[in-house]
Amino acid sequence: MNSFKSKRATAMCVAALFAIMTGATLFAQQNNNSGKKNVEKRARELVSQMTLEEKLGVIVGDGRFMPRIDANTVEDGKGMILTDQRSKLLIPRLGLRSTAMSDGPAGLNREARKEGQINYHYTTAFPTATCLAATWNTGLVQQVGSAFGNEALEYDFDLVLAPGLNLHRNPKDGRAFEYYSEDPLLTGKMAAAMVNGMQSRGIGATLKHFGAHNQQSNRRYYNAVVSQRALREIYLRGFEIAVKESHPKSIMTSYNRMNGFYTAENPELLKTVVRREWGFDGFFITDFDGRGSAEAKLRAGMNLLMSGNQQEFNELKTALKRKTLDESTLDDDLIYLIKFKLNSPRSNGHILNSKPDLQAHAKIARQAAAEGMVLLKNEDDALPIRAGK
Repeated sequence: MNSFKSKRATAMCVAALFAIMTGATLFAQQNNNSGKKNVEKRARELVSQMTLEEKLGVIVGDGRFMPRIDANTVEDGKGMILTDQRSKLLIPRLGLRSTAMSDGPAGLNREARKEGQINYHYTTAFPTATCLAATWNTGLVQQVGSAFGNEALEYDFDLVLAPGLNLHRNPKDGRAFEYYSEDPLLTGKMAAAMVNGMQSRGIGATLKHFGAHNQQSNRRYYNAVVSQRALREIYLRGFEIAVKESHPKSIMTSYNRMNGFYTAENPELLKTVVRREWGFDGFFITDFDGRGSAEAKLRAGMNLLMSGNQQEFNELKTALKRKTLDESTLDDDLIYLIKFKLNSPRSNGHILNSKPDLQAHAKIARQAAAEGMVLLKNEDDALPIRAGK
């Protein structure tokens, strides 16, 4: 009898503990959902207060065509963003700012000292993505991402245009070193670890270049013809893993066409697959100065056209005037970008110190480089190496 009572008491304690844990989990989920709803509500309120010119000015180039605002981002055609990327106030009455973004992929792509600055702001050169994948160590890659994110945060960036996770498919792809592997599973796991590390610091990470973008030759125009099975099992799989396991704040579409459509103009790809099937809640950004129709991109669900040009601005203005594009579509697309802005470190009250722990980051980079080294055994003299030479 005493044994029965003891077991019953234990069971009741376990049940009570389970109820408390479940309640705490539900409370946390409700708080999280409540926070998301509040941000979305605030984003919709801000969009409703914007003029048509302001909406277009934000979604095309992130403020590049706002009145009395300097050009925010320009690419010189060589892949280097040269303009000062620090955040600027776009719409003072609404408190909306531009998004300060920096390229990657192996550390912040920025000058050590900008014009007018007194102190140098050095950044860490981390191992390339291919080297990181060779470690097979997702925990270490997450540490690299955390260090990377810390430097972005303390140097006042909201978004890093990394990681890249296209597959190694073409030996002539000059940017293959930016990507992890030829294997979709390894690629997805490594990218998820990197994003989780980066975003643990409050900044946003960007998966790129989405998708089937595995060559640099004719990169703005070629058409990747891929079967649905190959798309799902090979080209999209790494992105799917990264989206589901790390919830990136942003995805950058690629320059190329996929089965006849520019990736940024494909609603089935962006809305059906990524948003509906994978549950992506971040914003889509185009790769810089790509081709195609601005109107088609907004219809497909794009949220930010970069780097933005006057032709795109005029095209959208004309489409809205002629009613071939509804303003509600523009609003729905813009809300995703505004939600990101409302969740930026600056919006959450972060005060930067411009002093990331570079010595600690150097140690992490060294460890990652060491673990990523691969030793080859020269069986049957396969390598052109001779003893003593």
